[in-house]
Amino acid sequence: MANRHRSWPAILVDVLLLAALCALVVYAVRLTSLDQKATVTDTLGLVLAATASAALIVRRIRSRLDRGVTNHDQEESAKQTLVGVVWREWSDESVIRSLDYPIPVAWRLVKDRRLADHRHLGGIKFPDDAGDDVSALARDFMKLDTWRLVVTGDPGTGKSTLAMRLLLELSGKKRDPAWPVPVLLSLSGWDTTQKGGLRAWLIKTLERDYQALWATGLGTGAADTLVTGGHILPILDGLDELPAPVRAGVISALETSTEQFVLTSRLQELRQAITELGRPLPCTAVIAPKPLTRTIAETYLRDRLPPEPGPHWEKLLSGLRTGKPAALSQMAGTPLGLWLLNAVYIRTGADPAPLTGELGRQHAELEAHLWDGYIRAHLAARPPRGRADGRSGLSRLQPRHEWDPERTLDYLRRLAGTLSARDTRDLVWWRLGMQVLSEKERRRAGLRIWGWIGLLGGLVAAVGGQLPSVVTIPMAFASGAGTWIAIQKGFTDRPGRVSLRMRSRGKDLTRVFSVTLLARIVLAVLFVVGAVLVGDAGPGLAVRIGLWSSLGIVPAFLFVAWVQQPTSTTAPITPYETWRASRIIVILCVAVPGVVAGLIAGLVAGTANGAGFGIKLGLLSGVAGGLSFGFTMVQYAAWLAFAATAWRLAERGDYPHNLMGFLDDAHRLGFLRVVGPVYQFRHAGLQDHLARPERL
Repeated sequence: MANRHRSWPAILVDVLLLAALCALVVYAVRLTSLDQKATVTDTLGLVLAATASAALIVRRIRSRLDRGVTNHDQEESAKQTLVGVVWREWSDESVIRSLDYPIPVAWRLVKDRRLADHRHLGGIKFPDDAGDDVSALARDFMKLDTWRLVVTGDPGTGKSTLAMRLLLELSGKKRDPAWPVPVLLSLSGWDTTQKGGLRAWLIKTLERDYQALWATGLGTGAADTLVTGGHILPILDGLDELPAPVRAGVISALETSTEQFVLTSRLQELRQAITELGRPLPCTAVIAPKPLTRTIAETYLRDRLPPEPGPHWEKLLSGLRTGKPAALSQMAGTPLGLWLLNAVYIRTGADPAPLTGELGRQHAELEAHLWDGYIRAHLAARPPRGRADGRSGLSRLQPRHEWDPERTLDYLRRLAGTLSARDTRDLVWWRLGMQVLSEKERRRAGLRIWGWIGLLGGLVAAVGGQLPSVVTIPMAFASGAGTWIAIQKGFTDRPGRVSLRMRSRGKDLTRVFSVTLLARIVLAVLFVVGAVLVGDAGPGLAVRIGLWSSLGIVPAFLFVAWVQQPTSTTAPITPYETWRASRIIVILCVAVPGVVAGLIAGLVAGTANGAGFGIKLGLLSGVAGGLSFGFTMVQYAAWLAFAATAWRLAERGDYPHNLMGFLDDAHRLGFLRVVGPVYQFRHAGLQDHLARPERL
């Protein structure tokens, strides 16, 4: 695996430019020195120039010599790293989704050659009756020569649950090291019109969602190596949730692909897509669930009830045996319905008497009652951390905040309506502003934050610097302008993260050099000089502070530009983690230039004219370097745009002010699930129920 490197002439130009810049700084300092300390300045400047140049040359040489050759040990390391990350991520998710008591759904092989041709699967024959033993099903599947499986079924029959349980079996402690790594993916993120097919999308998704692979010695090529080597088993969830033309594109791409996969879909939508394709999926096994019998449903409920459940439960269970009430019996005939009955009534100890009456005869009302009851029951069963009735040892499953049940239902209904109106299941937090705010509202939200940041900058100038309004107003304007620019950019930006990883990052140093960056540095230095001039510093001292500040601002700006990387974290990714990582970028971009400029200006001014004068000029320089220019250094401004969006939505009363806190708690409570860096409602039926017009 070869890395791309710039040529030696390009590297030499970078070195010469840096050396020339340092030499000019030294020369300028020497000219402005009015005493005999110029030799100290000369020495310091030359040392800085030599150190920076040597570091750049060494880094570039190492970058050229390090070809990133792939070997078997590195490949195995990447594979084992990914297995661990996947298992931790989804084992936690399985607990959040309350899959600790799985419903015994039995699976059978679908022998319909119009759907898939499984005559040439190879290996040991796939069982016609897989039963409800997921461990045995996983082992039988992995014995096949061709690992291609489609899980079908009606809504609520446990397709996604089986996909998750298969993932846990294939990534758990009993896995065979030769097995590929299962990765659960939402098909809503695959654009089949892009070049490269399934393989290219897998590589891109792994690079985005699992950057822990970067630490395995393969660098950014780890995902490519694993996918190309056949070490990834993508579990593709939700074919039936895509529009019909997109479903046909997915089936066409899978039919021509040589990649292994597990696919989940409702049977009708799968049949329609394959009919449009005109030929079945080759070398693929298709399984479907066996119907849940009344005996299985009754046994499942009785196993979770006390030995003497009471007359109302006995009436309900006896009615299930005869199929009455009709709607309740139909609901209990699906894994989803049984799970809801368990969550809403058995776990809470609620009286099931209403279910045996008129409510049990009306399917739509019963389904709505169970979904709403599920939300209220989970809010009551999982109090926030720190509450006396909170369950110890389950902090990762407990919400961080307390939410009113009725307001929570309102927020979730509005969220479901937003997603359904755009015909999507994915809540991408960094795209929310583009979805729910008009262009006018986006500009207005940015202007509001501009005003607050500008007010902060103006107060520092007026109170700390004791400057007149003719100076504080322009400084306030400049302090907020960079914020507004970053927010407008952030509405179409992707999330980012801070990366201090040194390995194979030398080339990024040369990447961050640009005319735009140089212009920002020059303007920042000039702005600092202007700030100290209006702060009663003489021209000589102002120039000296500007020159010394440049020695700090240059590496500060280079540093914040270098550490910013697109999306993801080095842990199992969640939307909350990507949001927090993007917030750190903003804080860093403002803090580093501001602190550096403020400290240098304060020290130089304080040495010349006393501590009080140094503090005054340090504050002014910090505001100039941080608020005025720090926001312009934010390369991934998605967090700023999301903050502006949340502020505006809270003003409208649509969502709470702490919108990300609410979304994270909704996931902890089990209302939402995470698929990589996006949220989805834990079940399509829950989103559809909440998004009905009469519910909004």
